[in-house]
Amino acid sequence: MKEGGVTWKYDPLHRARSGVPFLPETAAELWRNITVPVLHIQGQKSGFKLDDMRDRSSHFCDFREVSIDDAGRNLHAHQPQALVDVVLNERFS
Repeated sequence: MKEGGVTWKYDPLHRARSGVPFLPETAAELWRNITVPVLHIQGQKSGFKLDDMRDRSSHFCDFREVSIDDAGRNLHAHQPQALVDVVLNERFS
């Protein structure tokens, strides 16, 4: 790692299949109990977009969505400074 740089890490288990299926109805029950602000950041050029995102987001008390231009799914690689700016600006607004 370069001095002052960032190293991205992840848990390899996130790539494993779960033994429990994802059911939107079950998730919605959990989402309704989340009272903290939720920030969904999407790359404008991302091919990973959910058709039911509007319905999913309606279950949260405080849901904000931001799209970053000229970025795909890997925001941290495509537009790292824009991602940092969004997170810092939204965190305190």
